[in-house]
Amino acid sequence: MAAFLDRALGKLQSFNSIDAQQLRQIVPQIRQEYNRLLGVFNSIKEGVLVSDQSHDLVLYNRPAQQFIFMGRSKEAGGKMWDCISDPQVAKYAKEVLHNNHGTIQRQFTLSLGGSSHTYECIILPLVRQGSIVGNILRIEEITERLKREAQLYNAEKLISLSTLTANVAHEIKNPLGSIAIYIQLIQKALDKPIIDRTLIAKNIKIINEEITRLNSVIVDFLYALRPMQLERRELDINLLIQELAQFYTPELKQGNIQVKMKLNQKLPTVDADSRYIKEALHNVVKNAIDAMPQGGTLTFTTTVAEGKIALTVADNGLGMNSETSRRIFEPYFTTKERGSGIGLTQVYKIIQEHGGDIQVGSQEEHGTTFRIYLPFSSSARKVLNEHY
Repeated sequence: MAAFLDRALGKLQSFNSIDAQQLRQIVPQIRQEYNRLLGVFNSIKEGVLVSDQSHDLVLYNRPAQQFIFMGRSKEAGGKMWDCISDPQVAKYAKEVLHNNHGTIQRQFTLSLGGSSHTYECIILPLVRQGSIVGNILRIEEITERLKREAQLYNAEKLISLSTLTANVAHEIKNPLGSIAIYIQLIQKALDKPIIDRTLIAKNIKIINEEITRLNSVIVDFLYALRPMQLERRELDINLLIQELAQFYTPELKQGNIQVKMKLNQKLPTVDADSRYIKEALHNVVKNAIDAMPQGGTLTFTTTVAEGKIALTVADNGLGMNSETSRRIFEPYFTTKERGSGIGLTQVYKIIQEHGGDIQVGSQEEHGTTFRIYLPFSSSARKVLNEHY
């Protein structure tokens, strides 16, 4: 189409070189191509609004009509935000375009046609031949998508709870079995003519140990299920890492473990509860130290990746096989003789509660890397746009 228009325009520049017959051939072809492109534009299920460099609305497709003031034509002038009927979306468009805030994505719940619908809005630059010539506002309804995601999330939570309950039942079964056995031994000892108090005391001690173990399993289970009451504040992850490394300095020196810091000094802050983030990092660092019994290197790295803070904690210790890596966050799964198997489950829960993600990569004899992603704080957006 572009090549055809270039040829047609070349002829039109010298009107004398084109006759009426040729003009009758060119105009219908241009109209046909225009109608085809307009059909594609209107067939896009998302609402699309286009503005020029002055932010005046110049074009919008059929799905976007429900967001435009009635009576406005596709060629109507006026700032894009003044043409949008919903005040929330209009305010968002003005904030992003007028203040040049870049591509900020937002969600809105709007009442249209007597029912509530959730929409996701994003403003993107309109680029032509390497230059920005305007902006595009895309409005996508995500009501059904959010419902599906909620259903999937609930299903995953149910599976996770079922797995947790099964593991707890298994953990409870062992100490209960031991308690039953030693109670029977005490009963037999009491039935004898001469009571062996030393044997009874020994058995009672074992029962007490098993009760303590049982209590620990139940406490961990309740802790894993308990909702977290997060007190979010702006948090400097770099500072938290430095404090953590300082805390572990004696243990690291004793274990002949060196620490390397690769911290991005322009790292934006995150909105987080420092108590829980510290707890999560303590668990990760403790696991890394345990994985390097002969010494090694512990490396902390911070950067920005995909719109989130990326924190990496890497060791060059024993590493894990693929099966262990796959199950590392499962409740009560542990490879340690005295491990509870709940620590990394809590780490996973803490990061998820903060809207983040955690991944692990490992190879036997080559170490393990934990990657934690956390959303940056709202006040850090400006810093992010300036530096990244």
